[in-house]
Amino acid sequence: MALKNDLLRRIILFLFQPLYNAVSKMFFLTYRLEYHGIEYLEGKGEKPDPIVQICWHYSIFYCLHRLRKHSVLMLSASDDAEFLYGFLQKAGHEVFLGSKGKGGLKAIKSMIEVMRQGKSAGIVADGSQGPPRVLQAGCILLAGRTGAPIVPVAWSADRYITFKSWDRTVLPLPFARISFWCGKPYE
Repeated sequence: MALKNDLLRRIILFLFQPLYNAVSKMFFLTYRLEYHGIEYLEGKGEKPDPIVQICWHYSIFYCLHRLRKHSVLMLSASDDAEFLYGFLQKAGHEVFLGSKGKGGLKAIKSMIEVMRQGKSAGIVADGSQGPPRVLQAGCILLAGRTGAPIVPVAWSADRYITFKSWDRTVLPLPFARISFWCGKPYE
């Protein structure tokens, strides 16, 4: 039975990544975007200093799209994250798997090494299991060890669906108007 489940998982993974890529590209092409404080994300000069971009877990769909410029990302070490892992690697990100109690410290240490080479990072501030919208220590540890400022981001949409998950994940619907907000960097 395990072989059958493993085969099914591999088939789903194989199909999910191109499907997710196609659907997300289609969705993101239809959004009407409004940016606030975007200069905090983009930095100054040709090679801006690294930052630690943080968002809440519920906003992950749109934030992953925005994180495409950041090459270092942390995902939970869960079966759910495996669906995004390959997709993000193919998009050119360095992805580290870890969560509270499941390789999180090792992932943070690896991210620190990569950030010391001048790369920015993205991390979910409330972790992979919450509680929702309660800051976990990972982003503070990452910023403290690298000296990179934390830049919080959030977004809102006029049309969206909310999933019945622990964090109430939100997906903006096609043709939604999205306001994307970047807070001032925290040193």
